[in-house]
Amino acid sequence: MKQIFFFLNNCGSEDFSQIPYASIRMFEGTPDRVEKVFAAYNISADAAYQGKTALVMGEIYLHNGEWKFNAIGDAYPHPNLGVTIQLISKQYIRR
Repeated sequence: MKQIFFFLNNCGSEDFSQIPYASIRMFEGTPDRVEKVFAAYNISADAAYQGKTALVMGEIYLHNGEWKFNAIGDAYPHPNLGVTIQLISKQYIRR
């Protein structure tokens, strides 16, 4: 299966709740003209992201010849980029 994952890591000492106004939006279009919003995360305001420094936002995957998007939104306390990549490899990649 072909998959592309989108994730965010904060390698600093702050968790997501300590970064003011931090939010992420995954969309189709341009910043001036958004066609479709696939996922939106308000990571500084949502209590689910407190104490977390890594976010697996979503994946694009090929299904029956068509690319699809799956919002994930799982947060983890891993500031290390390599740990997040290993986690994605073990938990989310379909073989």
